[in-house]
Amino acid sequence: MLRVEFFLRVMVRLYVGLIVLVLPWTHFWTDNRLLLYFALASKIAMSGALRGLVSGLGILNIWIAMTDAIRYRES
Repeated sequence: MLRVEFFLRVMVRLYVGLIVLVLPWTHFWTDNRLLLYFALASKIAMSGALRGLVSGLGILNIWIAMTDAIRYRES
C-alpha cells in the first residue's frame, strides 16, 4: 500500500467520522427542509436515539481510522 494512499484513506475516515459525529447535534440536522414535509420522519430524526446512533457510527469510523494508523507498518 502506498504511503500517500494510506494517509488519504485515514484522513478521509477521520473527516467523515467527525462530520457524522457532530452533524446530528447541529442546526443542519434540525433545520432540514425535507423533514418539514414528512412529520413522521421529522419525529424520528429528532429523537435522541437516532442522533446517538448516528454519532456512534461517527465514533466507530474515527476508531477504525485510528486503529489503521496505529497498526500501519511498511513492508
